[in-house]
Parts: sequence; C-alpha cells; structure tokens
Amino acid sequence: MYSMETSQESRLPPPPGLITSLQAGFDVIAGHIYLILVPLGLDIFLWLGPHLRIEELVRPLLRSMVVVLSQGGMSSGDLALLQRGLQDFSHGFNLFALLHTLPIGIPSLNYGRTLLDTPLRAPLMIEVTNLAAFALTWVMLTLAGWIAASLFYHWIAETTAPARRPDGLKRAANSLVQGVLLCGLWALLVLLATIPISLFITVLAAINTGLAQVALLLGLFAFMWFLPLIFFSGHGIFAYQQNLFQSIGTAFRMTRFTLPSSALFILSALLISQGLVLLWRVPPADSWLTMVGIAGHAFVTTALLAASFIYFRNVNSWLQIVIDRLRVQPKSISA
Repeated sequence: MYSMETSQESRLPPPPGLITSLQAGFDVIAGHIYLILVPLGLDIFLWLGPHLRIEELVRPLLRSMVVVLSQGGMSSGDLALLQRGLQDFSHGFNLFALLHTLPIGIPSLNYGRTLLDTPLRAPLMIEVTNLAAFALTWVMLTLAGWIAASLFYHWIAETTAPARRPDGLKRAANSLVQGVLLCGLWALLVLLATIPISLFITVLAAINTGLAQVALLLGLFAFMWFLPLIFFSGHGIFAYQQNLFQSIGTAFRMTRFTLPSSALFILSALLISQGLVLLWRVPPADSWLTMVGIAGHAFVTTALLAASFIYFRNVNSWLQIVIDRLRVQPKSISA
C-alpha cells in the first residue's frame, strides 16, 4: 500500500506540448478571425497612410558627421557610401513605425520597411523640422503604441481564456495601466543598461578588438537567457490580472523551471513568423498583392501570440501541479 501510494505520487504529469499549444493558437484565431484586424490595420496604415519624416531635421547632422569623419581619415569612397546610406534611411524612415513597440507590441510586417510607392499614389509626406517636435512626437507615438498593444494583448488573453470572466471593463483598465507601466519599465531598464554597456564595449574595442567581440558574444548569450523572461513578462498581466512586478515574478518562475522548453517555444514562434516574412514581402509595395502578405502576416503572428498565452497558462498550471505534488510527497513518505 505504501509503495503504491508513493509510486502514484511520484508520477508527475508531462509538461504541456509545444505543438499542441501552437495548434491551439491557430485554431483560436481561425475561429475568431476578427482578431487580426488590429495588426492588419496598423500595416495598412504604415503602407497607405501618411509618413512622418525627419529628413530635414537629420540633414544638418549628416553634413556635420561627414565633416568629422573626413577629418578623421575615412576614405572618400567609404564616406560617400555611408552618407548615401544615411540619406536613404532618413528619406524613407517613417516615424509612425514607432506605433510598433516591444516587448508588448502589435505585430507589423511593414515595420522598418521603406514604403515610398503604393498602388494608389505617393504617400503624403509630413516633415518634422525641429527637435522639440521630434521628441514630442516620439513620446506620443510610443505611448500610443503601448496603449494599443496593451489592449490588443488583453483582447487575445480574453479570447484564449478557458472560461468567460466577469468585469470585462475593470480587467481591460487594469491590463491597460499595467501593460503601459511594464513597457515603460523595460524602456527605462534598456536605457540605463545601454549607456554603461556601450562605454564598456568601446573601452574594450580601444584595448583589443578581440576582447570586444568576446564581450559581445557573451552579451548575446546572456540576452538569449533573458529572452523568455522578457517575452513572457507581460503575460501574467493579461492572463491573471497581475501587476507588473507579479507578472515579472511569474515569468521568472516559469522560465527558471522550464527554460529549455520556453526558449524552444519562442524560437519556434520566431522561426515561423520571421521565416514567412520572406514570403510576405515578395510582392513590391506598389502592388495590391502586398495586401495578401499583410493579411497572411497578421493571421500568423496573431495566432502565434494566442498560442503563447495558451502555452503560458498551461505551463503555469502544470508547474503548480508539480509543486503541489512535490510538497505532498514528503508528508506521505514520512507517514
């Protein structure tokens, strides 16, 4: 009797399957296709809508940079190549792309693309000509992206919930506030980390280029370790109505015990989404076939986001069962 009870308690349930979660995510979005309207609308706006440009603002900075680099001994060929690349970037960069944010953000196929041609007409170009307007626009667009992304994540979390939950307006308000605070926290941490890391790499590069490369490689490995924590840091807000610190704690516990499988889930999602980007971007921007790519990307990325919430809930439920079993087992053995 004792050995049978001990054997039954020592049998732990298998962890949630990665393929099962991905399939469930695609099934949810196939049954609620309207969910893709948010990323679809963002990409159509970035494609056919007006562009906010900073070409006039950046032009004097480019001229000053060219003078400094030429005095520093850069060859005329390299200087011309760099100048042309920076000019092309400032000419095609659209500030509205800031509506796509990280780590909580609306998926976008057109983020970072130069879309100067459309099937209708050339997009309306609006120049930001002074630094104060640029800074204000940057802050406003980033904040708008955080708000829209938080509501989108809440929408996905509610749709993937195993049962309908009451007080929808209260939960949406909590998701909005905590989601924006989480994005602000990560932005602050990235800003605080970037400055000392950049100085450290610069000093290493001045001492020895090989040391700088090793430091960058180690930093990449560290980032890969933290990636599941960053990716799932907001899921507790939308799935369990936690505050941002509780949500980060839940993500930390999850990645601590399931790092290989959690990292594999994120890697699989990235391979699917980014691999298909090569297909979705085949049509030129002045062809209506681009709409097919935008719709396909919206469906796939929304399905992967839904799958991440399903996987997050399943893994945390499994972890709780495992922890409860392990707590009970020593008591049974001592009895």
